[in-house]
Amino acid sequence: MNDNQIVRYSWGDQTLALSPSLVRDQVAKNQNVTAQECFDFIALCKAQHLNPFIREAYLVKYGSNPATMIVGKDVFTKRAEADPDYDGMDAGVTVITPNGELVRRDGSMVLQGEALVGGWCRVHKKNRSHPYFEEVSLAEYMGKKKDGSPSGQWARMPGTMIRKVALVHALREAFPDRLQGLYDSSEMGIDQANLPSDVIEVEAEITQRVTGSQETEPTGTTDENTWEPPEDDAEPEYVSDGEEF
Repeated sequence: MNDNQIVRYSWGDQTLALSPSLVRDQVAKNQNVTAQECFDFIALCKAQHLNPFIREAYLVKYGSNPATMIVGKDVFTKRAEADPDYDGMDAGVTVITPNGELVRRDGSMVLQGEALVGGWCRVHKKNRSHPYFEEVSLAEYMGKKKDGSPSGQWARMPGTMIRKVALVHALREAFPDRLQGLYDSSEMGIDQANLPSDVIEVEAEITQRVTGSQETEPTGTTDENTWEPPEDDAEPEYVSDGEEF
């Protein structure tokens, strides 16, 4: 797949067009992003009908590390709520009280003297007698600086962050068809506060690229006009290190 190949796919009642150069220049805004990383990102957006122009999906790369693909914080809850079988969820934090008792509390509040150790979530579905339950460890997911201290929002709001990790884990398990291959910034070591929130204005860019580019297919494919991503469900490779509903 070359830099000017266009991939079109439906998003609601609209058709979106992505190319590696558009992803690199407008979405990631990082010239170090490789062609393969652009390919993986476009394949994910097409398979899951994500719109990166309104920040439903991000491609983040630091230095020479592999790029990380994450989705916007509202994608998980919106897709769960759109499922007719969704029947609500409960989520909170897991703490150890001063007397040594392990407590699961709704919400993200941690009282003075308590030790925050994790987050939990239950997702209810109308077609299941038992909810999906997920509990995650703070030690496993807390984002840290090089000196070992908590970084970014993990330092400011650790309860909110670990609750969010548990929530997206449980939603992904409960709705694999809607959320397969999607990861949140809180799981992937990315500080949500550092991600752009502005809408990408690309109409002129897309028009220019479409009229000035050929929709050629990569070597080895047989489709006459439009390249299609592979149909296998292999997930791209992600990096880890560690955000807010």
